[in-house]
Amino acid sequence: MSPKLKTALTQSPREWAVLLHAFSLFFVISAGLALASLPRVRRLLRVERAQRRRSVLGPEIIARQVDRAARCYPFRVVCLQRSLCLEHLLRFYGFPASFRLGVRRQDEELEAHAWVECHGRPIAEGPNLASFQPMERASAP
Repeated sequence: MSPKLKTALTQSPREWAVLLHAFSLFFVISAGLALASLPRVRRLLRVERAQRRRSVLGPEIIARQVDRAARCYPFRVVCLQRSLCLEHLLRFYGFPASFRLGVRRQDEELEAHAWVECHGRPIAEGPNLASFQPMERASAP
C-alpha cells in the first residue's frame, strides 16, 4: 500500500471534514482574488463569533490538512491563498488566528510572503520566515 493511501485511510472523520472544507475554500478564495480585492475576500471569509465551532484538532493538524488540500487542488496554490484558507479555518474552529503579510529584499528584488500566526507564533512555516518584515496594516480584519 502506498504511503499516501495509508495516510488517507488513517485520517479521522474530523480530519477529513477539515480537508474537504479547505479544498472547497480554495475555489472560493481563488475566484474571490480574481474578481475582488484582498480586503473584500477577507471580509467574505470573516467568521462571526456565532459561526465558530469547537475543534478537538489542534492548529498544526488543521494546517497540515490545508497543505494536503493544496496539493490536491487542480491549480497552483500560493502562500496568499493558503494563508487566507488557514486563517479562516483556524478562526472557524475557535483559534485566535492573525493573517500576516511581509516583505524582504532579495537580490535587488522585493519579495512578499503571507502567513498565519496562532497564539502569537507562525503556523506551519519554515525558517526563512524570519527574513520577512511584517507589514502592520495587513493584520487588520
